[in-house]
Amino acid sequence: MSLLYSNKTDMKIERHRLDDLPEPQSMGRFHRPYAFAEYIDDIHNALTKHNVQVNDEEYVIQKDQQRLFGMMVIESPAEDWQLTLGIRGSHDQSIPRGIALGTNVMVCSNLCFSGELFTGKAKQTVHNAGRILNLIDEAVESIAPAYDKQEHQFATMKEFELIKPEMVDSLMIQAFKRGALSGAQLGTAIREYEKPSYVEHSHYSNTWKLFNAFTQAIKPKGDGVDMNGIVRKTTIISNLMNEVIKKV
Repeated sequence: MSLLYSNKTDMKIERHRLDDLPEPQSMGRFHRPYAFAEYIDDIHNALTKHNVQVNDEEYVIQKDQQRLFGMMVIESPAEDWQLTLGIRGSHDQSIPRGIALGTNVMVCSNLCFSGELFTGKAKQTVHNAGRILNLIDEAVESIAPAYDKQEHQFATMKEFELIKPEMVDSLMIQAFKRGALSGAQLGTAIREYEKPSYVEHSHYSNTWKLFNAFTQAIKPKGDGVDMNGIVRKTTIISNLMNEVIKKV
């Protein structure tokens, strides 16, 4: 999962401990308190209604327990990729309730929040109380078509052979020129393509292997990660791969 947080300012919390948090207080007549435990329960209830199971989940709170960030890994038959739901919200109205869906979901306590398949937000007000539940339903209803879309895209990547080494070189250079890779990341991508860190990626000589080389190269490392930059680079890489497989 891509839930990034600071050990100095944020506190990791199990789902069942969300019930122990203080009851949120109204900040005025246009603000509807909505407990984090209730929020997560509503998401789980919507997932259950659509026969969607959660394999793993993780949460952190910050700002005196006023903000929540979380990730849920969705159960699927895919062996080499997964869909995730990113979740966030606050009691102090500093950030809206939000849900993101994708294979490259980013949830960070520095407020980076994005999913390439779905990203929705709703303010926590009296008049928008129902809108939050609609947001949850909309996100959950998008899971099945999102899975089918990603399964087709990734299956096409696995089938499309990059026979000539020049094709790989050209795509590496294109990724660098478009800003998806820094000079150092380009070197990492080349090494990952020639000798993948994960053995399963070495079984391919196609766009799937190249895609994984790219994503390994831009994977977050260390503190002070520019999450907005990673989201931008992931989008560039996905678009580049789509251009390739459209030729199939």
